[in-house]
Parts: sequence; C-alpha cells; structure tokens
Amino acid sequence: MDKKGFTLTELMITVAIIGILAAIAIPMYSGYTQRARRADAFSALQTIALTEEKYFAEHGEYLDLAHLVSSFGLTFSGEADWDYDLPTQTTTNFVVRASPTTERATSSNAATRYPCMTAAGVQGYYNAGTCSQAEWK
Repeated sequence: MDKKGFTLTELMITVAIIGILAAIAIPMYSGYTQRARRADAFSALQTIALTEEKYFAEHGEYLDLAHLVSSFGLTFSGEADWDYDLPTQTTTNFVVRASPTTERATSSNAATRYPCMTAAGVQGYYNAGTCSQAEWK
C-alpha cells in the first residue's frame, strides 16, 4: 500500500526545530530594535545640538528647548519613544538628554543610561547630573 504524508515524529521534530530557531531569533530582534531606537534618540540629540549651536552663533546664547522647537520647527523620528529635555542649560552651555517613554526604548540598564549630548560635543549617557562619554550598545 502506498501511503503519503508525514509521521507524527517528523512533525514533532519540525516543530522543535522551529521553536529553537524562534528562541534564538526573537531576543536578537529585540536587541536590534532597541539599538535602532537608541540611534533615533542620538540622531535627535544631534539635531537639537546643531540647532542650539546655530542659534548661539546668531544670538550669543542658547535657547530653551520649547522655544528652539517652535522657532525652528524641529521634528524628531523617535518622539513616540523618547522625551527630550535640557537638564543643564545656561546662556553659554547646555546638555540635552533623551528619556525613554516606552518599554520599547528601554533595556536592562535604562534606568541610569539616558542618551545625552553637550555643547562641547560630548555624546554619551546622562548619569548623576553629567553627560559622560561612553560606548553605547
């Protein structure tokens, strides 16, 4: 007799292989998306810093973020995942910081590592009131 089809053992092996591949792929994908969201934050920080420098070159002082956004019509690609603020801002210096607003933008150490950029061009993470240069992953 000519039987066509798959045995239960063959189907179970196939399901197990798909499960193993999914167990490897899903965490890797999550890491890639978190890094992409962090890259969006750094891109927005660079835009804010460049606009601050442009305003400083024209007026001799830095502007607060609300007026900067309204004056120059700034929009950011990661606005759904990040809030941007200037925790340190004087007429001669600034630090701009991105704070995560969603779980998608955070990682295991997100409580202490907020992306930031300074007037001196330091790009790193904001911690304990300062923006220190650090490798970001």
